[in-house]
Amino acid sequence: MALITALYILVAVAAIGARSWTSFSADEASLVRIVVDVTGLPVVALVFSVGAVIAIASVVLTVLYGQTRILLTMARDGLVPKVFGRVSPRTGTPIANTLIVGIVVTIVSALVPPRGSSPTRRASAPSSRSPS
Repeated sequence: MALITALYILVAVAAIGARSWTSFSADEASLVRIVVDVTGLPVVALVFSVGAVIAIASVVLTVLYGQTRILLTMARDGLVPKVFGRVSPRTGTPIANTLIVGIVVTIVSALVPPRGSSPTRRASAPSSRSPS
């Protein structure tokens, strides 16, 4: 953990050394832009993007896995409905719990718009009344 923290700090120090701190405020991908500017290779942005997608996917799976185990323990303590505490006799895993959490996350992700996207606005129909 200390090694990863040190790497994050080193990357931040190198980035601030490469650019003024004010250049980081408006851009979400500042480090990628710095690396592309320094190396002159636009393929670096692709590599960073693929790495980011893999990292996000692994974090989401870890959180979902953890949530099912938290609900399992809470069900055993009687804090949530017993359905979350059912464990498959064959595999020893909370299959019902995993399905319920997966369905809830699927529904929420389908209904909540991504950050930065604006809802679609319907164009209002022109008024049939003429100005008086």
